[in-house]
Amino acid sequence: MELELTHCPDCGRPAEVFDRFVVFGERGPMEHVMVRCITGRSFERRLGRWQPALGWRDPAADQDEQPGP
Repeated sequence: MELELTHCPDCGRPAEVFDRFVVFGERGPMEHVMVRCITGRSFERRLGRWQPALGWRDPAADQDEQPGP
């Protein structure tokens, strides 16, 4: 697995993405990542919703959608 670096969502320091997984919920499968900061803290973050025809989608795009009845 290739080293993937990002910023810590809490303090902004360098952090590593050390795991990726999919959680299946009512709105469909969502990709999540585990991020570990250089300070030692770990965070789970949601990335986006899987749509087979489109691939991974940014969760910000979901804000424009209205839930069904």
